[in-house]
Amino acid sequence: MARIEQFVQPKYLYRYRPIRSRDELRQELSALREGYIWTTPYGGQNDPTEGLYRSKGRVIPFSEYGPQVLRLMGEKDAIGICSFSETHTNELLWAHYASGFTGLCIRYNVSQLLRALPDEDYLVRVFYDERLISIGDLTHPDAAYRILSRKSYRWLYEREWRVLSRHRNRLNLRTGHRVVTRVFTGLRFDPDHEGELDATLQALEIERREMVIKNYSVRFEVPEPFDPSVAAQVREA
Repeated sequence: MARIEQFVQPKYLYRYRPIRSRDELRQELSALREGYIWTTPYGGQNDPTEGLYRSKGRVIPFSEYGPQVLRLMGEKDAIGICSFSETHTNELLWAHYASGFTGLCIRYNVSQLLRALPDEDYLVRVFYDERLISIGDLTHPDAAYRILSRKSYRWLYEREWRVLSRHRNRLNLRTGHRVVTRVFTGLRFDPDHEGELDATLQALEIERREMVIKNYSVRFEVPEPFDPSVAAQVREA
């Protein structure tokens, strides 16, 4: 029997992050310095249809079906989700997930990310469809992962990939991998945050680009030169 294989993977994936306060900025900088990403359960996603499915085919006695549904619900709830996109230039994503262009978009090297993730975790491409996924065997060990890899076609514009992890909340990445290679700041990023951001990024040798708008299109340019002595102070702190 033939099998499905993913022969091509993107070189980079992008994670949009809201920055509405200095505390949120420092939380993101902490994640960069300490090498972790944050995962949330499917119930915390903004899509209210997240995690839905339909049982198909054979008849299962209710005495068995009820416990299987509850078990699968627990399996789904135990999985943490970290969402990425294939693009960093989608204005809707900047508006929805980067606090109205005031936030960040972080670029991850996919090959390095795969090496840095725990062995039991998955990086999956989301499949979009008009119908709910059908699950025949509710006890299959991959059933929860299959369900959480599928969304309504109305979300297609997000071009989403996901880390599906048994590590809820803080997911520590393996050290020694250059996972984050660039950070993009939105058009409305607070100028008062730039000094602290640039100091941390230079200390970590991560590039920054800032957003400009040209003829209805999003572009990113190199920001004004930053004083390297400030980055040295951050590195020594």
